Formats: sequence, structure tokens, C-alpha cells
Amino acid sequence: MATDWREPFLRLRARWLPVLLILAILAAISVALFLPAPSRDDPALGVLLVLLRGQVPLAIWIAGAVLLAGVSLRFLFGGLPVRFNWWAILVVVPALIVYSVAATWILLYPIARFVLEKFPAFPGALSIRVDTPEATRLTFIALVFIAPLMEEIAFRGLLFSRWSVKWGKTRAMLASSAAFGALHLPLNPIGAFVFGLMACALYMRTRTLLVPITLHALNNLVVFLLVLLTGSPGEVSTMKVGDLADGVYVALVAMLLASPFVFGFLGRWWSEPQDSIPYQANRETATAMEKDV
Repeated sequence: MATDWREPFLRLRARWLPVLLILAILAAISVALFLPAPSRDDPALGVLLVLLRGQVPLAIWIAGAVLLAGVSLRFLFGGLPVRFNWWAILVVVPALIVYSVAATWILLYPIARFVLEKFPAFPGALSIRVDTPEATRLTFIALVFIAPLMEEIAFRGLLFSRWSVKWGKTRAMLASSAAFGALHLPLNPIGAFVFGLMACALYMRTRTLLVPITLHALNNLVVFLLVLLTGSPGEVSTMKVGDLADGVYVALVAMLLASPFVFGFLGRWWSEPQDSIPYQANRETATAMEKDV
């Protein structure tokens, strides 16, 4: 075990994460281009390509952090949370979803109005595929299990801890949440940024990744069920500028109604300046327990 808990994060290179993501996107595009035309329309294959460009590079970077930088997943994850009110997550999840959808709607309108006004419709692609039973099963596994696990380890665990060592906790929370928002471009950067702040605050408060992973999984599960129940095919759809304009005021009201819940809980869970980051606290707790044995 390293004498200083910071050593693994000083060795960890955050710059490799965007490099891996770009390479994965290029690989996914290359695979799609070389596939026969009928295969490109396979919904299940579409889900696998989404995993290739999003979750595979995260898994590679996480493996590098553990094997090369020496980060301990045990200290990164932590144990079961102590005295945490799990019911609060059931209130936060719907508020976060309403806030995210409203923020996305408000963001898309000016883009469609001023940037793409020469085009008849605003294009948007959903990665939630429920076209076939196989695609539905793959989407469920990817959204509810793989994405929450990989993204919380990468962004809340590794990236937040790395930048906390470099810049301090508050700047690390903002920067890692901004990076998480960038991962969800172009449709949901604002909602993902706020979600990232919430997940970081929960990670700091509970000292375990189990809570933000649960929050992430429940959030994605609700979104998946909404798509499944409404029968949305998840295909590339078009939305006219007029349709976006009609819903802007509703989105503003929804965003205002959800904000007290979202930011109220965020303020409630925000860490104190003297709090140690979870990796440090978990390592010190484990070391103290070993000395007592």
C-alpha cells in the first residue's frame, strides 16, 4: 500500500479519457460503415455500437487506473452507507428527470430556431432502443446496469478524486460534472451536469459509490420504462421548430417546479469544507481498523 493516498491519483492521467472516447467513436463509426446495409438498421447492433463508443473506453480507462496507477477499487467504492435515507432518492429521481427533460427542451429550441433555421426539422437520435425484444433486453442491461456502474466509477470515483487532488473538492465537483455533461452532448448537457453535481454530493456525503450508482440506475430505469410504456421506437426522429416553440413555456414551468427539489437536496447533501474525499476517508478507516486488529 502506498504511504500517501494521493499517489495513485498523481499517477492517473485524466487526459487519456477523452482520447479513448474519441478513438471509440471513430471505431464505432468505422464498424457501422463497413457493415452491410441491412445490418446497420439492426436495433440490437445499434445498442452494441452505443456501448462501444461510450462504455468500452470508460472500462479501459478504469482498468488502467487500477492496474497502472494503482487505484484501489475497495477504497474508491467504500462500504454500505451509514444512516442514509434511501427514500430521498425516490423523490430526487423524478425531479431530476423533469429538470433534465425541461432543460433539454429549452436548449434545443434556440439551436433549432437560430442555428438550424434553414432546415425543415431538428434531427435528434435516441440511444434507447425498444424496437425488438433483443434490443429491449440489451438496452435495459446497458442503461440500468452497465452505464451507472462504469460512469459512476469513472466520473465520480476516479475523475473527481483525481481533480480533487489537483484542484480541490469544489472545483473537482464542477469540473467532473461538466465532463459528465459533455459526455451527454448534444441533447442533455445541462441535466447531466446537474445530475453529476448531485451524484458527487452523495458520494462525498456517504463515502460510497453505491449510493450514486443506485441513483443513476433508478434514473435510467425510469427513463427506460417511460420509453417502453409510451411505445417510442427510439429511432432517429425529427421535431419541427414550431413543435419546440409550443413546449418552451411548459418546459420553463416544469424546470421551475423541479428546481426546489433538485437544488434543495443538492444543498442538503453538499459536503463541508473540512470533509475528506471518500477515497482518503475509506483508506484511513481501513488502516485504523487494521492497526486495531
